[in-house]
Amino acid sequence: MEICTVHKPADFVHFFYFLSFPYRWESKNGKIPQRSIVLLRSGWGSRWPDKRLFRGAKNDSKEEQFIGQNDLNFPGFDSTAAQFLAVERNVIGVGIDTLSIDPGNSAVYKE
Repeated sequence: MEICTVHKPADFVHFFYFLSFPYRWESKNGKIPQRSIVLLRSGWGSRWPDKRLFRGAKNDSKEEQFIGQNDLNFPGFDSTAAQFLAVERNVIGVGIDTLSIDPGNSAVYKE
């Protein structure tokens, strides 16, 4: 099992991990082995346990309930990076320290 971690500033609210991300990682560490699990540490987890900050809420509401998709703002994988990891590197799982592997402001969640 291979674990890949990268570090990005925690204030990159709309940061996408693009296809260049796995290539850059591989240039330093070697090819991601097949059937690996790729874990991405963006630094966003430092916002926990403040639920509003962890969601990346744009409004100043103190409510803990989910406001809606427009209230989600956190980094995630671009679909090309996810596709590359799944098809080209045959990884068996990905994880990230946010609510979802999709960026919070994503309107389309792809398979």
